[in-house]
Order: sequence, then C-alpha cells, then structure tokens
Amino acid sequence: MFANHPAIHFLYQYSVSFLFQFVAHSNVQQLLASIWYEGLPGFRRKNMVLQAFEIVRIGILFPFFSAAYIVAPHSVIGQTMRKPFIKFICHSASYLVFLFMLILASQRQFLQSFLGLQEEDEELATRRGAKPSLVEWIILSYVGGKQII
Repeated sequence: MFANHPAIHFLYQYSVSFLFQFVAHSNVQQLLASIWYEGLPGFRRKNMVLQAFEIVRIGILFPFFSAAYIVAPHSVIGQTMRKPFIKFICHSASYLVFLFMLILASQRQFLQSFLGLQEEDEELATRRGAKPSLVEWIILSYVGGKQII
C-alpha cells in the first residue's frame, strides 16, 4: 500500500542509524500519524472522552464490520476495515472477546449451577472427557479461524 511512497524507497537505501534520525523527524511523524489514523478523520482533534467513545463504538461493532468485509470486501465498510487503526481496534476487540470466552469456559460448572442448566448425569459433566459446551465450541471455531488466516 505504501511501498510506492518515495520516502520508503529512500529508507531502504540507507543504514539503520539514519533510519532512526529519519523517523524521529517531525514531518515523518506527522506522515505516520496521518497514515495510522487514516480511517478516522478528525480523531486526533477530539478530546479523550470522544476518542474513547469512538474506540468503544468500533470495538463493539467489529463483528458487523468483519461480516461486511467478508461479504463485500470492496464496499465502503470493507475499505474502512483496511485502515490500520480500525484493524488494530477490531483485532484488539476480537482478542478481548476471546479472553472473555476463555473465562466463561473456565467457569463452566459455576455458570451451569447459576443459570440452572444441569446436565443429565452430573458425574459425566464433571469427569474428564465431557461433551464440549457452546462456549468451548465457540473457542474452537475462533482458534480454527485464526489458523486459516
């Protein structure tokens, strides 16, 4: 995407010590920030509360954004999903959901007793090799989906 930018070609030709001086320059920092926040115009000018609200909004809507990207990758939402900061927020939200599912899976017996869901044979549910729960199937599909990508 940015491989054709003249500054990137310039960087390939010089040593690492010059690279640090180049990246530290304020003009380069401004270019990198504009590339990073490309999908959210005016994001850097918002106050911290509005920025947090925007990040939470994108994080909550990431399943819909992901489904829209799978269905129509060249649509407006699909192109928005390719922006670096949007991708970062969606990946972070995805990992948070995964961690939440792991917590739910580790609390399987507590949740079953709390929600009143009892299996036919309690001995079968507590011993090793019990049937996977819905949460465990979701975790398996998440891990399997990450292996495909």
